[in-house]
Amino acid sequence: IYFKIVAENGEESEIYTLQIEKMSTDTTLKEVYVDGILIEPNEDGKYVTNVPDTVDTPVVKAVTNHHLAHVRIVLGNEYLNIAEEKVTMSANKQTVVPITVRSQSGITKVTYLYLNRVSTSVKLNTVTIDDNEADSYNDATSTYRFLVEDTKTDFELFVLAESDFTMVEYEGVEYQSSFKSIVNMETTSEGKTVYVKAKSEAGTERIYTIELVHKSDNTDLEFLK
Repeated sequence: IYFKIVAENGEESEIYTLQIEKMSTDTTLKEVYVDGILIEPNEDGKYVTNVPDTVDTPVVKAVTNHHLAHVRIVLGNEYLNIAEEKVTMSANKQTVVPITVRSQSGITKVTYLYLNRVSTSVKLNTVTIDDNEADSYNDATSTYRFLVEDTKTDFELFVLAESDFTMVEYEGVEYQSSFKSIVNMETTSEGKTVYVKAKSEAGTERIYTIELVHKSDNTDLEFLK
């Protein structure tokens, strides 16, 4: 709006400008980051992402769509346009993080960020043959060795992962955290080697070697000096 002041004696002032702007009602988020990674809304419009169980306090960053809107993460301070906070993961499988946007006109809206805790464990809790633990285990090579009698051909292998969310694969078949299977080995063979793959919920993998070795009854001398 342009206006000027005219005095009683006819003298006129310069032209003044009055600019009236509509206050924004935009309460949307432009970007959401977790530990520096941009999180896109899923097909339902929700912000959902996975966080490894090795991370206890991921950094959440929120950017408003309008540059004059204010934003607050959980119960932290309110900031203009951009807020960044460390969020403590709960003991539950999922942590819900509220992000509050207050528009320039004072309207507020809460958008929720869902952080799913995912297991990174590829460890095996139990490996037994016929309910017996291994005679030795080499962590460097992930190798279990069992000394077994040569009087039988069928042995029951039992494997249990440390985490309930770990997949264990044996002979091309995947199992949820544990399995039992029969390992066949001829009495005339010296031993047999099988492999078990552990795959964490986060996608990391580790291959374990399981060796079944017949106990030797050889009492022959190789030489005598």
